[in-house]
Amino acid sequence: MSASSAGFWGQQGYGRIGRIRAYRIRDAASLDDIEATAAEASAILLIPIIRNKLGGAGETFNWELAIEAKRRFSLPIILRAD
Repeated sequence: MSASSAGFWGQQGYGRIGRIRAYRIRDAASLDDIEATAAEASAILLIPIIRNKLGGAGETFNWELAIEAKRRFSLPIILRAD
């Protein structure tokens, strides 16, 4: 997934979080796509890709990826549960 295909949520900048940038995450290499557009966001929403399913796989998100994203981007990290 390229960074340009990631979505923006919260275009109006409501509350303390302005723009939430959503990214589909498969593995640690997926975090590289975030770097190109992270500066445009106030928070990052990580959406897991598990076994090439869009959702409902019933598996736990890899917390290490969330920790690494927080370390690299210093932005609030939001996880979407599937």
